[in-house]
This record gives sequence, C-alpha cells and structure tokens, in this order.
Amino acid sequence: MWYSVYGSLGTAESGRECIDNSGFVDKIHTNLDRFEGENVERRIAYSPVDGLTQRANASGHGGSDFYTMYNFVSKIIGEKDAEIIDVYEALDMFLPGLLAYRSVLNGGIPMAVPDFRDPAQREPYRNDRACTSPAAAGNQLLPSYSKGNPSVPKEVYEKARRAFEESLG
Repeated sequence: MWYSVYGSLGTAESGRECIDNSGFVDKIHTNLDRFEGENVERRIAYSPVDGLTQRANASGHGGSDFYTMYNFVSKIIGEKDAEIIDVYEALDMFLPGLLAYRSVLNGGIPMAVPDFRDPAQREPYRNDRACTSPAAAGNQLLPSYSKGNPSVPKEVYEKARRAFEESLG
C-alpha cells in the first residue's frame, strides 16, 4: 500500500513497500510550503501512533485493514465518535480522479467537480454509468487506458503465469 497527496502547499506520502527494509514504510513523509509556489524543501517524517497501533500492526498491510474494519464495526455498533468517512466525503475524494480521467478522454477539457450534497448538482449524474467495466457501463463503456484498450497477446499472460509458477518452486 502507498498513499500520496499532492496539493498547492506541498505533499504528504506514506512510505512505499519496496523500501520496507529501510524502516520508512511506517512513516508519513511531508514536503510543505508556507505559501503556494515557495518550493523550499521542508521535509518531515513521523510515525503516527495511537492506542490501537500494536493491534493494527499485527493485522498486516501496515494496519490499514484493521483500522478500516475497526472503525466500520465501531460505527455499526453505535459508537457516535467512530472515525468514518460518509458517502459524501468519499465522493469528495473519488470524483476529482474520475473526472480527471474523463477530462483526459475528452482532450483535457476542464470539468467541474460537483458537490453531491446538493440534489441539483447530483441530478445530472443520476443515470451516469460511464466506467471501464462492461457489466456496469452498458453503452457508456470507457476505455481502461486513455489511448484506448490495448490488445495484449495471450502469450504475454501465459509467460507471466509460467514465471509466477516457477517462482513458487
């Protein structure tokens, strides 16, 4: 797992799995500017720790699976202060990426990100099924790659399967 957030005032990234042996995978790395465009390197790394960290670390995936399930279960059993992301917060995070891809497919045109809390902004998307899944999209199917769906010869998949099976011993 790897998370990355880029904004006009800096970046924040989790460590990447490929550097796990260096001890950085459990830290959050930031590079922050005081104002937009400053571009002064100000790096900070820290390891977030709370009362559940030990249990979370024992669950694998850097604890991400644990916290997701812990907070989900906490909410459904009635804990009012459970840390959750409601559907609108999830859409706030999801829609910019989806609309960025649609922009790419349409020559880079600007696209407004709607606020689905507002029924008037939500309504135009009511029957929008455009996605890369043929089963879900129907006649609104989008290509899985911005330059079209590449044709991958069957031999490529067979070669990858053989290499994987050989790696198992």
